[in-house]
Amino acid sequence: MIHALCALLLAAPLAQSAAPAGEIVIREALALTVDAPRSASRTLLRIDPVEYALITGALGTPKDGALPSLGDGIRSAKDQRPWTKVAAGDDGVFSGERGTAAGDALSGGWFHATVDAPEAGVMMLVASGHGSVFVNGNPRGGDPYSWGFVELPVALRAGANEFLFSTGRGRLAAKLVPPPAPAFIAAGDALVPDLVAGRDTDGPIGVVVVNASAQPLSGARIRAASDLADAESWVDLHVMPPLTAKKVALPARFRSGTAGRAGSARDVKVSMVARDGAPLFERTVAVKTVGPADRRNVTRMSTIDGSVQYYAVVPSTADRAKGDPAPGILWSLHGAGVEASGQAACYAPKREAHVVCPTNRRPFGFDWEDWGRIDFAEAYAHATRTLANDPRRSWLTGHSMGGHGTWQIGAQFPGEFAAIAPSAGWVSFQSYVGATAGGATGRRGPAVDMLTLAASPSNTLGLKENWLDQGVYVLHGDADDNVPVTEARTMFRQMAALPHPDFEYFEKPGAGHWWGNECVDWPPMMSFLFRHVLPDPATVDRVRFRTASPQVSHRRDWVRIQQQEVPFVVSSVDARLDRATRTVTVDTKNVAMLDLLPPVAAPAEGASTVAFVLDGERLELPQSGAVMHARFERRMTADGAVRWIAHEKAEGTDRPGAVKHTEKKPARGGAFKNAFAHGFVAVVGTQGDDQQDALILAKARFDADQWWVRGNGRFEIITDRAFDPTQYLGRNVVLYGNHDENAAWDEVVGTSAPVDIRAGTLRGPTAEHTGNDIAAMFILPRADCTQGQVGVVAATGPLGMRSMMRTPVFVAGVGIPDLVAFRASMLKDGSPAVVEAGFFGNDWSVQYGTWMQREKPLVEPE
Repeated sequence: MIHALCALLLAAPLAQSAAPAGEIVIREALALTVDAPRSASRTLLRIDPVEYALITGALGTPKDGALPSLGDGIRSAKDQRPWTKVAAGDDGVFSGERGTAAGDALSGGWFHATVDAPEAGVMMLVASGHGSVFVNGNPRGGDPYSWGFVELPVALRAGANEFLFSTGRGRLAAKLVPPPAPAFIAAGDALVPDLVAGRDTDGPIGVVVVNASAQPLSGARIRAASDLADAESWVDLHVMPPLTAKKVALPARFRSGTAGRAGSARDVKVSMVARDGAPLFERTVAVKTVGPADRRNVTRMSTIDGSVQYYAVVPSTADRAKGDPAPGILWSLHGAGVEASGQAACYAPKREAHVVCPTNRRPFGFDWEDWGRIDFAEAYAHATRTLANDPRRSWLTGHSMGGHGTWQIGAQFPGEFAAIAPSAGWVSFQSYVGATAGGATGRRGPAVDMLTLAASPSNTLGLKENWLDQGVYVLHGDADDNVPVTEARTMFRQMAALPHPDFEYFEKPGAGHWWGNECVDWPPMMSFLFRHVLPDPATVDRVRFRTASPQVSHRRDWVRIQQQEVPFVVSSVDARLDRATRTVTVDTKNVAMLDLLPPVAAPAEGASTVAFVLDGERLELPQSGAVMHARFERRMTADGAVRWIAHEKAEGTDRPGAVKHTEKKPARGGAFKNAFAHGFVAVVGTQGDDQQDALILAKARFDADQWWVRGNGRFEIITDRAFDPTQYLGRNVVLYGNHDENAAWDEVVGTSAPVDIRAGTLRGPTAEHTGNDIAAMFILPRADCTQGQVGVVAATGPLGMRSMMRTPVFVAGVGIPDLVAFRASMLKDGSPAVVEAGFFGNDWSVQYGTWMQREKPLVEPE
């Protein structure tokens, strides 16, 4: 019963791993809707009285017609509704209109079901339409978009098993099926390249491996059969924890002879073997061959997590032999629920450009922010390297969510695009869905201020000046019932107010959200884009650049912002080069360290100087090489004034050395989400008691589910006992468990870290906090190497760990600073339960950091 489910939230070891025989479809459930403030979808501050009652053990046993026992998680009896019995349709799907028990719960509530199993074992939960599910108290990820490929191994006990689904997308279906083997390759969610007739194709393959066992899977290997030599194709699966699924990247190469003719297809065998070479499982994935001029999918490896991602390409029709210029690249961003391949299919081939459509990691993904933005940057780097193109002819467009991505990415990386063209795009989460860091309560205060700062890269209009040197074309249907045309009209007013010198706007009368391929391949919009060309970098005399964080975007043309004075408050640089006087004049705001590489002609002979005037302070530096590279930092001088000083050149070079590894810099800074990058590995602690260790693994496993489903990602989990830091040098490490629970702590976090969390105590930046109900997340530089960072996901006790199980880390628009810590009561009280939040200083110290206990932020976010 559910009181047992909520009391411990841990998985007891199973006596056996065998699956109970037969498929079990969940056809009856109890539905619950709570008419009380719940968290908005774009905030860390999750308010959910049902989850609070669940983790504290107050929820009780659901009964038809009975009110849930929500304890002090609910403030008024009028906010409560009873559990109500509901039934699935003949197709096994729960659905209903608003105003019915099922319909209301499916729009943002809970479904509880009981499944009787004849014996203990492992089954595959095949469910869709849910955000998450607690299975006998253990949290597992959901399939909120009903893709249908999400199948997760779950442990059943003999007798009654409790399932508590969180819902919100209007439907729910769930069944249990036996796994085909204790370890197997899933049939769904494979990612393969298209082969090109007459060409060799290097294209990795992505498949999902499942450990449907209560025991770790150790020593297994997997490969895809291709023209690679055996030694290059086998991939070690390391140790997969019990009951986990992992997206795995398999190297593959197909020679032109293997590819065959256009229109053909072939099966590629994927084999998994045990440590001793004994076969474990085989499956085939289908790969098709296209012609050189055909639309195709290109796969690549991601530096975020070592997973396989893809982008779609519509090759240019330019013929260099006939005198056509090298084509540019039109980057096109898809909308919510649209595959990149489907986006590409909307475009006619073009002489002027290849059309390249990245994925944002998934059709919904990250709204082209966070890891969706990084995915774009990775696709950009891969496509510009592998496609013949003119780098000065680069344009950005997108539809709906992709229109938002066009505004966002166009502002974050303004020097990469000659022009941008959002179609049916929304401006920001705040303008489109009213998202705020204060969540459902709408409270402001020091904690919310810190969360708002961390989300500042999502504030599109804070970067609007970055569009000034790009052409901008806005397209929208005036009858759009999905993204209101008011979003476009807002941008029209913003462009007029700048004023923008190169801006066109068109509202199509009577057009809705999607009015055929023309709403992405609109001829006047294409003509506008293609007549724009980026300037020759050597001719750029003025650079205007704004960024919310150097960790998101730090460079434009010859300007590099290395550090900010106040983190995540917009920094700006306006740099002008006077070639005649060899003078660079720079106005800055909220910049602590700055690199400048002005295109100043090298001296004809000997040395010469370049004058830099930064915020009125003049410094003259020698130039001896062909490239002028200077670094400036604001420091307090002996007289107590804060002035710009120039860094010395690195020995034997004509440029400054790297930013110190002990300081923040673009590749190694905050905020917490950046821990999940740079080939990260999750290290789970095993030094607690059985309950603590099980909770830690449950949290990591839930995050792995979320990362796979939302981010098409690879989430490697290993134990602290198996972790060898020297095998992961330069990579990010995410520790699950506190200092007492995780044996890797001293090596990776260090013994003199500015914060510490142990059983019963958090030593935070501003105070010491006690109790077993505190959860914390923070990021620091790795103590054991000069590259890479360490993220920490930990709690002072079981209640704290339970409270952070469903924390929305992998959700775009959710701001998480360098450090945040909260008590479990956040689930009922919101921001007052946050005990620490803020940012470390540029030296990673608490002393020079920005923390929530200040009366107000040092600089108001723009």
